[in-house]
Amino acid sequence: MLDSSVASMDSTEPGEQQGMAIGVPIRYFLLGDEERAQKQLALAKERCIASAMKRLSRAVVGEELYQQLQTAAPVLVTGSCGYLGSALLAILRDLGIKARGLDLMAPDTVENMAGDVGMEQVVQRAAEGCRSVIHAAALHAPNLDFYTEADYKHVNLGGTRHVLNVATAMGLSCVFSSTTSLMNTQKVKERSKSSTLVLKASEDYGTPRNIYGVTKKKAEQYCVDSGCSVAILRCSRFFAEDAYDTSMDPATRGATLSNGNVKANELLCGLRASLEDMVMAHLAALGRIATDDERRVLGPFIISACSPLLDHEDLDSQFFESAKSMYRALDWKFPQKPLGRILDSRDTWQRLNWQPRWDFLSLVRDFTGGANLDIIKDGSY
Repeated sequence: MLDSSVASMDSTEPGEQQGMAIGVPIRYFLLGDEERAQKQLALAKERCIASAMKRLSRAVVGEELYQQLQTAAPVLVTGSCGYLGSALLAILRDLGIKARGLDLMAPDTVENMAGDVGMEQVVQRAAEGCRSVIHAAALHAPNLDFYTEADYKHVNLGGTRHVLNVATAMGLSCVFSSTTSLMNTQKVKERSKSSTLVLKASEDYGTPRNIYGVTKKKAEQYCVDSGCSVAILRCSRFFAEDAYDTSMDPATRGATLSNGNVKANELLCGLRASLEDMVMAHLAALGRIATDDERRVLGPFIISACSPLLDHEDLDSQFFESAKSMYRALDWKFPQKPLGRILDSRDTWQRLNWQPRWDFLSLVRDFTGGANLDIIKDGSY
């Protein structure tokens, strides 16, 4: 039986019955020649996933979390051919944790299912025999120019509702991948032009600027109102591609070429996390809720690197002397003041009991010690 509290909220959601095409790659914005950019992006993603898999061994994950994940297995991963979903699926299986993938582009096998998360019967079939689900399937900001509002509602709202209803009916725990983009509202955007704002997950910053943020914010409320144990993770930037700054009006959208310097500045302000830490946040959250006997909601948690600026505001201080040396050596530039937004994720990592591998200070330490230089230079973390 479906959970009526969620099912009744959008039973007539526009676009819900429009299915996404199976086997057709999702389109998204890329700078430059599309074919060349696609190939470069695919290689960058492969490097990042391989790098994360190399470091996330059972010993690093820890025995306690490993046993919690075994309790949660088999794990259904939606969006399993996307960047985060494919990394989660690969690392779970590499750890020896049984996992099944669901994606429009998935090969139809015993361990993978090709299907549209916006169709509830598809989710039901995919979830059979599973004990938990990580719901990473979504249309994101870089997809805005290629898909309609109805498509976003179908995938991000309908898909989330179906996952939650199936999880409730089957007694599964759920980790929901949301976004910090929903916090960067037009009011925040305007205020951050003249001052530095510290954004916290506990604050409501108003209506998001585009349908991506709108649907994700509403889907978070679905999680709160559902009948299953669920963790809500607001993912910061972790993608390999260029930063796509969005608004409701397509004419005001823009992109920023991403590189090692840009990504280091994002770590400095807590606007980015490494793929490795993003994966671990999802696994740690799953471990927390999968072992609970009673239903509960964790989060929303901001998943981003901890910004040193929360404790040391002045970039000109002695505290950042080693960072300045790194920037001079690489011919990099610090972000201009005002810094705009700083995401405060300190509570997240304490609650998830995990120390992020990649943040601004670890970047400086590695560079100073001569470690991971190629990764730091091109930002392939």
